[in-house]
Amino acid sequence: MPGLPSADALRTEALTARVRRRDVRRHRRSRGGASRAVDLLRFVLVPATGVVACLVGALALAFGITEELASSAPDRSSEVVAMGVIAVGMLLGGLLLSVFLVRGRTHRLPAATHLRLARFAEQNGLAYEPGPEPGALPAVLERRGRVVVRAVVRAAGPPETEVGDLELRVGDGSAGRTRLAGYCAMRMSRPGPGLLLRSDSATGHPLTADAPPDRAQRVVLQGGAAAGAIAWCPAGYEDDARFLLTSDVVAALSDPGGAWDLEVVGEVLLLSRPEAASGLDGDQWRRIAAAADLLEHRLEQWTRWRSQRSGAPALPEGTPNPSPYLPLPSDDPVPAARLRTGRSRQLLTSSLLAGGVLALVLLSRLLDR
Repeated sequence: MPGLPSADALRTEALTARVRRRDVRRHRRSRGGASRAVDLLRFVLVPATGVVACLVGALALAFGITEELASSAPDRSSEVVAMGVIAVGMLLGGLLLSVFLVRGRTHRLPAATHLRLARFAEQNGLAYEPGPEPGALPAVLERRGRVVVRAVVRAAGPPETEVGDLELRVGDGSAGRTRLAGYCAMRMSRPGPGLLLRSDSATGHPLTADAPPDRAQRVVLQGGAAAGAIAWCPAGYEDDARFLLTSDVVAALSDPGGAWDLEVVGEVLLLSRPEAASGLDGDQWRRIAAAADLLEHRLEQWTRWRSQRSGAPALPEGTPNPSPYLPLPSDDPVPAARLRTGRSRQLLTSSLLAGGVLALVLLSRLLDR
């Protein structure tokens, strides 16, 4: 099975075709999906009940605080601070449950959408997996957190390609955070250096760690990049960055219809964006196919260029140099370097929270005197 079809060859009729309820129910049972009643209970009723309980508890504590302030008990200050801390905790819990409720409604695809995506994949010689599952290519991100992918359209390749929605769970328990992104991943024929391109610097990269890349690793791209695009690479790999991130690649990833960030992690080239990629918009799928086709050709040229730099047999006579503006030196460092990160924003946030709790404790002690 080849990679993704080209934008012109991609067939998208199935994405908007009418589906019958009987077919939707049959497809849901075939993939082992839960019934609508179970989904409603798990993703709507339970979190909604938790939100109401947290709000009622916070209101009750607020009433208790007013009663305590009106009393003349000697320990009323510490009681007020304690109830205030609990009330804030309940409000935060209600907020988190509200976020879970909204995400559960917006990021879980209807059964009819799964059926349309499955037919779309079959129509184009691809494979479809509704998930959730660990994912094959995005597994390179596991050092950052737990990876779960959904609604994945796969092409066995070459190059092996995945398009779908990704969840990256960073941290454990209540301190954990779930980052959601649409992604397109391609397996490279050889590992590459750690590169990162933010096609729109005004929005945060959905899958990178809290610590941003070191500013010293910024690279100026050839030909002029799109406005707002910023790129980083390890020291010594500036030529690789300029070769892969040419002006046409950056322009394609900065498409107003949905800008993509690009990252190279090991042997996987990963495109990601905050919006879901598993939609039913045929134009969006054609843009994804066009970007994947452009990157596929660029990766082929980069592989030949790398082989020539490392002393491998030269390209056949008459073959143009893949990069008209880059030299081809004989020394070729092993392309396995990773980006060096700066200070973590998570550490700063944790320090501020710890300082706030300590200030509340000290305030309670002072008021009791």
